[in-house]
Parts: sequence; C-alpha cells; structure tokens
Amino acid sequence: MAFLQLKKAHHINEKLHLRLNMEPTDVKPETNRFGNEEYDISCLLLNEFGFNCAPVNGKAYKINKNQEFSLKCTHALYQVLAGSVKDEEILLIMRENDGRVRYEKTNEIEKINVIMASDAEHGEKFKKQNDSVGNLNYGYESVKHRDNNRNDEIKWGMCINNATKISISLLELKKIKPEEILSTLGQYTHDLMHLAYALPDWQKHFVEARMAELDEENSKKDDVDTDKKESTSDEQNPKDNSDLPF
Repeated sequence: MAFLQLKKAHHINEKLHLRLNMEPTDVKPETNRFGNEEYDISCLLLNEFGFNCAPVNGKAYKINKNQEFSLKCTHALYQVLAGSVKDEEILLIMRENDGRVRYEKTNEIEKINVIMASDAEHGEKFKKQNDSVGNLNYGYESVKHRDNNRNDEIKWGMCINNATKISISLLELKKIKPEEILSTLGQYTHDLMHLAYALPDWQKHFVEARMAELDEENSKKDDVDTDKKESTSDEQNPKDNSDLPF
C-alpha cells in the first residue's frame, strides 16, 4: 500500500481530499527513531487529479484518485483526525503561521465540493503539464529534463553515502541494533534528500537577505558621503560678510 506523509516543504496549502477506511481511535501509535509517536491511518484518496507525495529516495510519486494509501500522522495531525469516524469524507489542509504548522479539517460535504471545484481548472492545467513530460521531443526541454534526472541521481548517491556513514556511526555507538541498520539507512537517506531539495531555496533566501543588507549599508554610506560633501563645500565657500557694520 502506498503511504503519504505530509511535509511542510511540499504540502503547505495543498488540499488533501480523502475518506477514512478505519476508525482513527483504533490506530495504535508507533515510536519513530526520533522518539515521536506516529499513527498509520488507512484512507482512500478522492482528489480528482491525484496527490503528489514528497520524493522518496529521490523519486517523486503520486497517489491517484480512488487509490488506498496509509496516511502517516504526527501526534498533532492525529489529534485533528481523532474525532472523525470510518467512511467519513474529509478535506485536510496543512497551513503555516509564523513558522509553525497547523492543520485545517472540514467534513462539510457542500463546503468541500465548493473548495475542490475552485481548484478544478488549476488541476486540469497541472494534469496536462504532467502528461506532456513523458512526450518531450529531443530539444531544450528534453535535455533539461534529462539533466534534472541526472542531478537527482547524483544527489541520491551522495545521500546514500552520507546516510551509510551516519548509520554505521550509530551502530558503533550502540544507538541502533544491527537489524535496524537498513531502516535507519533508508530514513536518513530520505531526510537528506529533503535537505538537498530545500537547499536551493535556502541559498536564495540568504542571498536575497545579504543583498538587502548591502543595499542598506550602501544607502547609509551615501548619506554620510553627502553630509561630508556639504560640510566641505561650506568650508571652501565661506559666507560673504562684507556688508556687516563691523
């Protein structure tokens, strides 16, 4: 069964339309390697054009309409869904406010229909764009697509290497058991890939912030230079006092 874990880097403001295949209260939590509780809830996807998942091992994938999947929930998300029941239709949206994530949930069918209908035109455009990827002619776009795939392969290899080093170190420190090394390797590879994809956005943010600082510094310097010029001009051109009576 496919699984979906909502990620801030990929799913902020995305609309997840689903039906619960089970009672959330029947789910028993499991503890992940970070010591946090996770809940796996079986669901059926209802989004008309499917739902894109965060890349796993460098590979992007999507869940299609009417496909069953396991929704991996943090404790916060589980608390939002805990009051729901089996076969309930839900629209779930991840929001961000001041760097903190919160979840919006509605089970009002009329409201869900209105919200999803407003996305229909955008969804149709998105579907056409996705369909065209597999039919690229050899030219700029196809070369660009090929190079992007090659970049993903390089990132994937680097993440595996680094995740292997981390996993071996944890094993030597007896932080994990030998039978856990493969799952630990997979989890760290997955996390490092998310960092690799997020890095360009972080770089852009820091460059823009630094450029803003330089602009402010240059502006202050210009103001100081202007004051100096005005002061020098006054010294070189003293006022004419010949009309004074003394």
